[in-house]
Amino acid sequence: MPESDTGSMTPYANRFTQSECAETTSFSVSDLALVLLGLGLHLAAYESLLPVAAAVMLFGCGIGGLWLVFGARSWELRAFTRIFAVGWVAAGVAGMFAEHFGDLVQLDSDASTFFEMASDERAASTIDEVRPDVEAAAAVVAWGYVYETFSVLGFPRARYLGVLLNVFAVAISATLAVRTARAIYGNDGARSGRIVLMMSCCGLFWLYAALHLRESMVLLCTTSLVYLWVWFLARPDLRLRLAILVAGSLAMTTAFAYLRSEFLFMPLAFAAAGAAAIAAARGLPHLATLFAGGIALSSVGMILVADLGWMFQRATESYGMHYMAEAASDSLGMALIVNQAPPVRAAVGTVYLFVYPVPMWLGFSTASVYHWFKSCNVVLMHCILPLLAMAIRILWIDKTQRRASVVFLLFVVVGMSIGVAVTSLETRHWGHFLVPVFLLALLPDLREPVNWFRYKRLLLLMLVAVGAVHAAWIALKL
Repeated sequence: MPESDTGSMTPYANRFTQSECAETTSFSVSDLALVLLGLGLHLAAYESLLPVAAAVMLFGCGIGGLWLVFGARSWELRAFTRIFAVGWVAAGVAGMFAEHFGDLVQLDSDASTFFEMASDERAASTIDEVRPDVEAAAAVVAWGYVYETFSVLGFPRARYLGVLLNVFAVAISATLAVRTARAIYGNDGARSGRIVLMMSCCGLFWLYAALHLRESMVLLCTTSLVYLWVWFLARPDLRLRLAILVAGSLAMTTAFAYLRSEFLFMPLAFAAAGAAAIAAARGLPHLATLFAGGIALSSVGMILVADLGWMFQRATESYGMHYMAEAASDSLGMALIVNQAPPVRAAVGTVYLFVYPVPMWLGFSTASVYHWFKSCNVVLMHCILPLLAMAIRILWIDKTQRRASVVFLLFVVVGMSIGVAVTSLETRHWGHFLVPVFLLALLPDLREPVNWFRYKRLLLLMLVAVGAVHAAWIALKL
């Protein structure tokens, strides 16, 4: 059973069979296949066994620690194993693109800059010493320690070491995602398995794991903050939990300051979402809920109005110029989103984030794994959108499902998606909030025949709509 939550809840666990609630094995045949595929890709990319040895060391550290905490047959351990294996394959693919196909995104952009800084012998220093040279000082220092540690063991300072740390960070994020799902839905093996499957098929998480970018560490911080809030909302009246939440939020604020300053507001935004979720789950009238959320948001604005205004303007202008530089002059994205007023951009841009790129094969026409992974990601999102629609419907018609933790997820998904839409409109940034998206998509119980039938019908409608949009795009181009 989930821990008691604010408001009513459905006793999920009472409907589960023994097999559905049972723990799982930590390693499967499919994991072995992924490991072997990643092994072949790394050997072909680097022509060395050293990446394999480094991966075994990092995997061993992770699996050993999680085994001590959660046990050998836990879903947390299962999630780490599967996502590490998937990240290992993605890293191998990225290695092939970098070493043999001249991937400019990896060799001549942020990824190469981070690699050069982190692999420098002076990188493993204090954050404050690195901060004047780069915004993502925490990531550079973390990578620097990895390069320094492995250099002591005789490894060269090669790109794959920093990438393996990213694979490790994404795998730990998966462990936290499963832990969060269990806090919301109880000991539900079907739902735990579903979120592991979602994260395994997420192209943006492949990107985070495989490229030498800071995104994996930002994802870990964001997922940690989501877990803290869900854990707190299970019993928000306990002072100890509140104290831990406040301490964790302050730690995450510091982390974002040294990873991605545009996300510095996120802990306060989550606080606003949490306050509004508690009000909604306790059955307060709609006006009272809006008032509570308004008070929380006003407090955030009063504290950071100057800094946030400056960061908002900088992000919007910077990423807008970047988008215009990459997009065609007659691009539908430019006409329908980027060049629109903020309210229109917020509405249309939010939808755009879920279906980007259009056409879905756009990334495959480039020579960069960065865009390939983005194109792969949209396939998953086509399957997730019907689940989100079902989840929103459930929350709308069934008051017993409006628990604070679930309503909080809804507020975070909507709020953060709008925030990215009106600033960078970059799916790489929006992907940091995909764990709340996946958690919310778990709400519909697909073991119930009516839900499974409704999902198949919505998925068919989704695919028909996608097909129509792509047909229209082809017609316009021709």
